[in-house]
Amino acid sequence: MTRVFSEEISTRATRRPELEAAMKLAGEIRSSGVAVTLVVHEHASMTNRPPQQ
Repeated sequence: MTRVFSEEISTRATRRPELEAAMKLAGEIRSSGVAVTLVVHEHASMTNRPPQQ
């Protein structure tokens, strides 16, 4: 299964709806025992994200 989440948003933004949706789906799939690979094109979009607990 392939699912693409895409957004063009400022790196200053603290909320990234598509990234949040991708992370949520990845977590749901992973919890069912399936391996998940999440690819982020620009890592700068990850730098303002608080660490997950």
